[in-house]
Amino acid sequence: MKIKPAYWILILTLLVSVGNTYAQSNKKEVDKYFDESGGFKHRLWYGGGFNLGFSGGNSYSVFNFGITPMVGYKVIPSLSFGPRVGFDYTYLKGETAIGKKSTNLTTYSMGVFGRLKFLKVLFLHTEYNYESIESAYTDFYGNLLTDPNTNQIRTERTGHDNFLAGAGYNSGEGLFGYEISLLYNFNVPVNSTKLPWDIRVGFTYKF
Repeated sequence: MKIKPAYWILILTLLVSVGNTYAQSNKKEVDKYFDESGGFKHRLWYGGGFNLGFSGGNSYSVFNFGITPMVGYKVIPSLSFGPRVGFDYTYLKGETAIGKKSTNLTTYSMGVFGRLKFLKVLFLHTEYNYESIESAYTDFYGNLLTDPNTNQIRTERTGHDNFLAGAGYNSGEGLFGYEISLLYNFNVPVNSTKLPWDIRVGFTYKF
């Protein structure tokens, strides 16, 4: 039986249609990732951490609260870059030469980071940030010093650069997750009492 050209056209049309449907349904994840139809947001992930603490002694008491949000942009699914900022508030009350006094101290930081994710739950992290720290003056015995003109606790603000690198673990595989990381600060001042190791605990979304 001779098949008419119209049937050949119909068969070819059906084959092309089925082939296109199959190709679309089996589109690779990488292709989906690089499909920009989702806009800029589909490459973003969000994270951050916070700290809350209270400590005290015979001559002082300290309350501390801090938050560190971050946003990452995935250049490829495993490599991302983005900004990270931090704000830390401290309420300090302690003994001075004229009795107990209190003050509010603030510390903030601004920086950028890079991350390389591997084995689904592990990542390498490197970061540069500038940190501005407000601290209170103390005497040889650890008592707070006051300004003779205002009778308020004397404070100072110092700033320095930090460069950190390390690794971490993240429990999430694309949605919500918690993470813990250990970073080493290569730029701690020689005369500083601050330890170079930084342990961070936080949460992420879409990392």
